[in-house]
Amino acid sequence: MPSALERYVSDNALQFFGLSDKSIVDFVIASASSSKTRDALFSSLHAAGLPDTPAAHAFINEVHQQAPRKRKHGHLDDSSRKQAEKDAKALRKQQFSFVIDDD
Repeated sequence: MPSALERYVSDNALQFFGLSDKSIVDFVIASASSSKTRDALFSSLHAAGLPDTPAAHAFINEVHQQAPRKRKHGHLDDSSRKQAEKDAKALRKQQFSFVIDDD
């Protein structure tokens, strides 16, 4: 069963990223867990397609507040974050290939 944070991210991912699946949710939560500030989290997610809107900033604030903080020796979390980033990039690339194919 997904946590409240996972449900919140999943519910908002479609609006902000154009798709909502487990890899996007994992990427957002992993980024929030490893980001020291809300601005750092925004920069990370903005590079992944998050728009610069007031609603997106409210989303960032909520996710950053609820995200579990990364432990000092969290090397396992780092590898899962990198895998989530890789999966998210592949999905975004797929999404845009579908848009290009329609033209």
